[in-house]
Parts: sequence; structure tokens; C-alpha cells
Amino acid sequence: MRPLQAGAIRDLGTATPDQATVLLGVDGGGTHTRARVATLKGRSLGEGRAGPSGLSLGLDSAWANVQEPICHAFAAAKLQP
Repeated sequence: MRPLQAGAIRDLGTATPDQATVLLGVDGGGTHTRARVATLKGRSLGEGRAGPSGLSLGLDSAWANVQEPICHAFAAAKLQP
């Protein structure tokens, strides 16, 4: 799995609805981190899961546990991040 680079995932907040093809949601916390890629209508395309991403673990560890489920979710959706 290749680590994500800063800015690798486009900020959909600046995309118009016709430019955004998928949405990415990340739920990070002290026990686990989950990510899901979905269509604009809410159909799940892929999910990923990793360990905790609380900042009390340190920024590097937290960021690694955010990147991992994102990569897995995109891979499950057969999409490139």
C-alpha cells in the first residue's frame, strides 16, 4: 500500500456536483478508524478499517491510521485515490 501524499485526495468541498464522482467519509477515533467511498446518492462502493487515530497517539501514528482505511476503501471500490 502506497502512502497518500498531502493533497492527493481532492477536496470535494470545492468541486461542483457534476465534478464530484464519489464521496469519501472518514470516522476516526480512539479505538478505530473507518473510511467509506460512496456514490453521490449514498451507495457504498468500498470500506476500510484500521486502528485508532486519536492525536494522543502522535501525529505520525494517527495519520497512518487515517491513510490505511482510505487506501483500503478505494481499493475495495476499484478506484484510485
